[in-house]
Amino acid sequence: MDIERNVKQASQDVEVFLTTGGFVQDPDAVVEHVAAPKASRADFFAYNAKVRLLRLPFRLMKLTARSSSFFAVGQRKNPPRSFYLFFAFSPSRS
Repeated sequence: MDIERNVKQASQDVEVFLTTGGFVQDPDAVVEHVAAPKASRADFFAYNAKVRLLRLPFRLMKLTARSSSFFAVGQRKNPPRSFYLFFAFSPSRS
């Protein structure tokens, strides 16, 4: 099998490296190309359209909205100037 051949080759490479302190690179090594199926756009959207993959972004958006609203309520008495610049409105002067 392929795995057994790779393990044997790796063990030989380790033995050579430990005894000589160097390694030998075989320029005539066999390179095998495998015809693997290529994923299409349909496969991509079929995998990424699952509900479980969308839960995390929606939870993060909900957490961000909740934390920014609590920040706005907590800073209502004397908010920093950057808060108003961020939300593009100015404080009412009364």
